Amino acid sequence: MANQIDQKTGDGLAPSEAGQIQCHVVPNTHWDREWKFSLARQQFMLVEMMDLLLDVLARAPEIKTFHLDSQTAPLLDYLEMRPEREDDLKALVRGGRLDVGPWYTLPDEFCVGGESLIRNLLLGHRIARRFGRVCKSGYSPFSWGQISQMPQIYRGFGIDVMMFYRGVNTHVAPRSEFIWRGPDGSSIIASRLAARPRYNVWYVLQRPAYWGVKLHALNDFELPWSCGHAPFRMIDRDHGTLDYKLAHPKFEYDGKVLNDACQQAIREQDDDWSTPHRLWAIGHDASSPDLREVKLIADASRALGDQAAVFFSSMEKFQDAIRSERRDDWPVVTGEMRHPYTRGSASSMLGWIISARSYLKQDNFQAERALTHQAEPLAVFARLLGAEYPTAFINRAYELLLQNHAHDSIGGCGRDVVHDDMRCRFRRVRELSTCVLEQSLMQIAGSIDTSGWSPDDLGVVVQNLTSRPRSDVIELAIDVPADWPGFELIDDSEIAVSTQAISTTRDLQESVYNPHDVSTFLTSNRHHVLAFVEDIPPMGYRTYRVRRSDTESALRKASIVCGSGRLENEYLDVQVNDNGTLRVRDKSTGRVTDGLAYFKDSGASGNPWQHEAPKNDQVFTTLNSKPAISLVREGPLEASIEVRHEWDLPTRLTDDGLSRSQEITTLQLVSVITLRFGQPWLEVTTEFDNRVKDHYLRVCFPTGLQTDRVDVQSSFDVVERFITRPEVEPPDEPHQPEQPMDSFVDVSDGQFGVAILSDGLKAYEACDDPERTINITLLRALAMRFFVPEKFDHAGLADGSQCPGPQRFHYAIMPHAGDWECGGVWRAADRFKSPLIAGQIGVSNLGCEPMRRSFLEIEPQACCLSTVKQSENGQGIVVRVFNPTRGTLDTAIRLNNGVAASEAQGSPTERTQSEFRFPETPKKPWSAIREVTLEESPVRDLPCDKDGWVRFSLSSRKIVTVEFRSDSGQSEANA
Repeated sequence: MANQIDQKTGDGLAPSEAGQIQCHVVPNTHWDREWKFSLARQQFMLVEMMDLLLDVLARAPEIKTFHLDSQTAPLLDYLEMRPEREDDLKALVRGGRLDVGPWYTLPDEFCVGGESLIRNLLLGHRIARRFGRVCKSGYSPFSWGQISQMPQIYRGFGIDVMMFYRGVNTHVAPRSEFIWRGPDGSSIIASRLAARPRYNVWYVLQRPAYWGVKLHALNDFELPWSCGHAPFRMIDRDHGTLDYKLAHPKFEYDGKVLNDACQQAIREQDDDWSTPHRLWAIGHDASSPDLREVKLIADASRALGDQAAVFFSSMEKFQDAIRSERRDDWPVVTGEMRHPYTRGSASSMLGWIISARSYLKQDNFQAERALTHQAEPLAVFARLLGAEYPTAFINRAYELLLQNHAHDSIGGCGRDVVHDDMRCRFRRVRELSTCVLEQSLMQIAGSIDTSGWSPDDLGVVVQNLTSRPRSDVIELAIDVPADWPGFELIDDSEIAVSTQAISTTRDLQESVYNPHDVSTFLTSNRHHVLAFVEDIPPMGYRTYRVRRSDTESALRKASIVCGSGRLENEYLDVQVNDNGTLRVRDKSTGRVTDGLAYFKDSGASGNPWQHEAPKNDQVFTTLNSKPAISLVREGPLEASIEVRHEWDLPTRLTDDGLSRSQEITTLQLVSVITLRFGQPWLEVTTEFDNRVKDHYLRVCFPTGLQTDRVDVQSSFDVVERFITRPEVEPPDEPHQPEQPMDSFVDVSDGQFGVAILSDGLKAYEACDDPERTINITLLRALAMRFFVPEKFDHAGLADGSQCPGPQRFHYAIMPHAGDWECGGVWRAADRFKSPLIAGQIGVSNLGCEPMRRSFLEIEPQACCLSTVKQSENGQGIVVRVFNPTRGTLDTAIRLNNGVAASEAQGSPTERTQSEFRFPETPKKPWSAIREVTLEESPVRDLPCDKDGWVRFSLSSRKIVTVEFRSDSGQSEANA
């Protein structure tokens, strides 16, 4: 017999016969921070809801816990307008009556990076602890599908039960409960919940009892004009698109309907649960608590009698109950959860959001790169030298970034005002990140010893922010005094660096910011050049000297251009065909792939969640076009060919939505094909001004490889997906051929492979055709539609979902031998999406650091770095690595050559003095090195050898976080 709950206290289980149904009533809301309404309007609604919540909880002690939708952002949004209620909220959270967290916002897992998911949980935990307690529930009413690594991520935060309903169906989980095993072997108890998963009480009991809705018409949302609730809306020209509100909603209650309603609620879920415990959720989108819930649940309990116990509970108590009933016959499900809806499932997956408003996904990629992969590690490295860590700026940037990760926001399925606000936040993330990056690299560059240089020399510091050594072409804008006839770029071995001139701007006057003087300027010649820089240390820098020269900089003699429309480097031989497609020969294997990178455009109906082609669709390609082809850059380090299509496409859908229009708009689609020295991939940048509506535009890559599956980069994983649809029970949700990707999708027959690399495009299709074509979605332009009501006046919505205006996309083609692992595709994708960065500095002779160094070394190269950050408690540095390969890696990490961080040096006044320098301090080892969880709780101490290396075994798909602690941690400032 299950444990018992006391009906009055809610502790344990209700007195019952063995196997009696236990209905855990959890009052909740599903709070989209922005979606159908703007953030400002939603915040106005939030304050109304939270004011009511605090009042209801004070008046109704019977309501044990209110669940704030697994997030913490609403707390801060509320306190922005009601700061005086903070203590009240803390009392409720500490007392267990208001459950908050574990997330900050509720993300879509496939639209954001894996590290961002961890940061979201870290921030959610930090805020929830500030209020008194973290709700350790894996209730996840968000994300259109679930990534494969969620079991390991939740486990890393001490959460072992997850409840979700998108991406799982009755075929893989015939009953609600199952075991979900991640690719690393981590397992959690999972529940797909049941019919009406997060709002069954709301619909089946509350709507009939409060609003007189008939049980056979629970999805009838039409309100009679004679309802008596006094519906109100603005109707003037400037405000007439706003929704109705109820000026005098009736506060009625009819308990007589509950006998039938409760039976329906039980019956609807009978085929789902495999334990006596059922989640009876009472809440909905943007819903508010209601005092009538106390009587509703008491009457429901009486109506069901001995048939079922109905009682107020919480998400944590519900998951504790199903954990206690764990059974050996629960199915074990592996892999990502992207299964389509089948009859009896709780919800459709609605996974097409990965291609809605693709510009947002690109904005997010750029913001994540700027913050997580550039500014934050550079700030850590500057901190290792003694600089102050910019905690407040980095924390603020993460808040803004993660606000944009709320699923409806990053999914691109809201009103234009929502996504306009998002672009502003993304811009602020990039600006804050650039400020931190600039300051940190200046601090690093200023600490380098240039004592052997002439006072007239200049320095260029090239920083590698990947965990592997780099030799790459970098584009630089080098300023030199205007009277210099030329310059040389010299490495630390006194060898001239190969360069390729692009352009020069002479007598440029560039302002100099000095807070202690007026704005001054330097007069210079600015040389835009390409430089091939070699052996840049992993997560480190190399310094180059710029010195005056009367001769041309060093040049490689051989040009990458080797014929009409033909480019060649040491890896690839590329021919641009007459129709603009590409013929690529992989020189390492001799294999030729032809017809690459043509464009396909079809009609787009539907909405952000579900793509539909018009009934009478027309599909256009550029295969038979005659574009203008021209050479736009030539040289030994880089060459580019421009392909310009003048492409006539239907302007929009017809008014009935069944066909594409007869009206034609010419799309000027320009692609620049670039090949660089030392790079095994071919880059493509495609740009156009989108003036076509209702269309679905993709770039296509026929691989010619015979295989039935593709490998796709996902968060901390490479997932294998079938090209051919598996023969399973036919889904009731339309097939979605478009699937999510992070930075690459790879096709291989085992001997040869072709990878498509991307820096922000999130959607691809692997076609079940003879050529095994990979289509990468550039944009899916469509008219905005909301589900409810069906006849909503969508004409009042702006057309941002049509993605009008200038568009730019960046991707690459990489043929290789073997599969993705043998071909080094993950490493190539890291290089492609993480360019080298560089800064220029004048000579000061105040530094003591070497001309080149690595701040962080990781072995072997197959081991991937997720982040290097300051620890949450401010007392150390955290390094997170993972193993995406199929085997176990003997891993070694060395941070700062095994030397602990220097003491932070200098007051603000001292740091403004020209003679200030980071002093050489005694080199001390790290005071402690330990493995920690994703939550940064201790797991075990890790030994360190005499050379500063920390060694451990890293199994396949495993994520490991290592904390390096020193006595000089900035704990007081950053805790």
